[in-house]
Amino acid sequence: MGPLKSRSAAIIRGAWGFGLTGVIAFSLWAFQSAWLPKGGGELLLYSAIASAFLGLSGLLLHPLISGPRSLLNFYLRFVPAFALYSVVWSAAWFIWGFGFGEVAGTLAGSLAFVAVLGRLEKGWRPLLAASSFLFLVHFATYWLGGQLAYRLLGPHGGEWLPGVDAATRGLIAKLLWGLFYGVGFGAALGNALFTYRTIPTEPK
Repeated sequence: MGPLKSRSAAIIRGAWGFGLTGVIAFSLWAFQSAWLPKGGGELLLYSAIASAFLGLSGLLLHPLISGPRSLLNFYLRFVPAFALYSVVWSAAWFIWGFGFGEVAGTLAGSLAFVAVLGRLEKGWRPLLAASSFLFLVHFATYWLGGQLAYRLLGPHGGEWLPGVDAATRGLIAKLLWGLFYGVGFGAALGNALFTYRTIPTEPK
């Protein structure tokens, strides 16, 4: 498959590809009781989720990179960018927790992610536009997914899914949150990678 030739195609590919990745990665959270050792804690859980994102993303998203070695070139860009994003986001969450920590982590993580792309592509002009798009779209879908998950997990969750027991609602809530998160981040990722493909790099 050749490289995607329009921005809308790149955004759509990023959205569904990373959305599917998000569902798989968040399933580690949904089914953590089946694999997470006792006392493993949140750090191990977040590390496992980040590793799933890093490992699975290229299989679905490498067409966002042009050239015959698109899979390798995708990983060379995505792995360092997403690893730094994950560290920044997790640090903000561990420091400030839900609410402000999520906003700060998404903002700082978006800047870090696009900055790594800019450093690798030797082009800084798209930094503000690409990171702003990433922050806004990513946070909006993350927040919407979280609100839906909280509704399903809350005391009135049975009204949203009548006849579904609480444990099953919990699994559905977490997987839906992964889907929303992945769709937003993936759409913004597609936009950022397409931007760097179409804007000339700055001279050294």
